[in-house]
Amino acid sequence: MFNVITKFFASPEDNDPSFIRLTRNVLIFALVATLLSIAAVAIPATSRALEITILVLFAASLLEFIALLLVLRGSLTMAKVVVPIALIFAITIIALKTNTIHDVSVVAYPIIIIIATLLQGKRSLVVTTPLAIAAVAILGILDRLGLSNSPLRGRTGIDDIVVGMVLLLLSGVILNLMVGRLRSALAKAEANEHAQLETNRE
Repeated sequence: MFNVITKFFASPEDNDPSFIRLTRNVLIFALVATLLSIAAVAIPATSRALEITILVLFAASLLEFIALLLVLRGSLTMAKVVVPIALIFAITIIALKTNTIHDVSVVAYPIIIIIATLLQGKRSLVVTTPLAIAAVAILGILDRLGLSNSPLRGRTGIDDIVVGMVLLLLSGVILNLMVGRLRSALAKAEANEHAQLETNRE
């Protein structure tokens, strides 16, 4: 099973030093952002919900740190597979314990999609983006059914759920198109540079 997952997310870029540096920098950014979030939440933490938020963020930061260590050793699998998915689950738990889709934490979903797009490429459209969309749907449905503890659940309408899902889908598609375009332009520039060097040698 692990080998199947590894092969699915594997790409020729995994051995590219520039992509390894990008992965490292993305993880450093994610780790710093998570640690800052912990500090921001820990200062006024006076409720059970905030304590759970801190624990979830701490678990996410631990996974990010382990993934960073593995990247420094040349292994990108955990960074590409585990970290984006773990972040989605972490944000979903935090939102579930606070104000669900009305909570500020859901703003992190598009950021996670950006991270996943950079690390997973087009695979993010079939893995991370659908998970983020499903998370928003679940949070909204729990509100509609009255099964959440959010004090704002009465304000959740079908339109809120649909708009949130559509925006995340569009974010994933547009980001993939942009990243694909940038990578294509970069490959073309490198090919032109190589051709120019060959011409100069002749």
